Amino acid sequence: MRVELGLGLILWGCVPAFPSVGPLTDAGPDACAPVIEQCNGLDDDCDGDVDEGLVPRRCLGQKGVCLGAERVCVDGDWSDCDGAAHAGDRYLEVEDATACDGLDNDCDGLTDEACDCVDGATQACGPDLAPCVPGEQVCADGRWAECAGGVPPLDETCDGADQDCDGVIDEGALNACGACGPAPDEICNDVDDDCDGATDEGVTNACGTCGDLPTETCDGVDDDCDGTIDEGVLNACGACGEVPVEICDGVDNDCDGGVDEDVLNACGACGPTPPDLCNGLDDDCDGTVDEGQAERCDGVDNDCD
Repeated sequence: MRVELGLGLILWGCVPAFPSVGPLTDAGPDACAPVIEQCNGLDDDCDGDVDEGLVPRRCLGQKGVCLGAERVCVDGDWSDCDGAAHAGDRYLEVEDATACDGLDNDCDGLTDEACDCVDGATQACGPDLAPCVPGEQVCADGRWAECAGGVPPLDETCDGADQDCDGVIDEGALNACGACGPAPDEICNDVDDDCDGATDEGVTNACGTCGDLPTETCDGVDDDCDGTIDEGVLNACGACGEVPVEICDGVDNDCDGGVDEDVLNACGACGPTPPDLCNGLDDDCDGTVDEGQAERCDGVDNDCD
């Protein structure tokens, strides 16, 4: 396609499609995770080429034969705008009477201002591409005056219009997602919302998933991904489940710091309390000696009489 601006001619090439974002990979630290190619001297999209396929950036504020100059990616950085190089042989550092060709050769917004002309003559000036409207130069005292009237080009803004009248809409003003305004915020939804080539970065929980962290349960697994297993859910003995019941065995079964508490007999030992015998001792540890024993047929003075 080509677009005529005044009497000048700018040739436009094909613009390559916007690069797609490759899938992320879990193949390891040395694996390449493709993202959109950028001008940085790196192989962002993992195809073996560096900084390839980048669309040149249109230079803003250019006039005359310098209009249409572009910045290109060179050695990992965008080049400076060079309208003179873009214009080539049509460019003159100072326009003089030898270049009466209907072009603004010195890119100052004036056409053939050093050329002789007939007083009162007029000529169109400025780009003739919507929304711009060419102005008019009038010859006075044998010289072309400044371009007056019309609608001049403006700096490009992101609004679906071609303010700089170069035939390209919103160039250099779109966000990473190819739309106007700031790039969307990343949210946890398995989608690259902010179009930076990464999915859910900075918004996943400690377990690397979306939503609230799982509750820690007593199962030998770090459920809440805090680096600790079964914290806050173990019983007093440091195990899962209910605390064991204390039994009389010389061991602290319920892990409360006491051994055989509440399960010893009156004499402080395991098993049934011994019966009281007629022997001058408090066998049953009740504080009374040889009390209330009934006589039995066993060859023993059970009642101590």
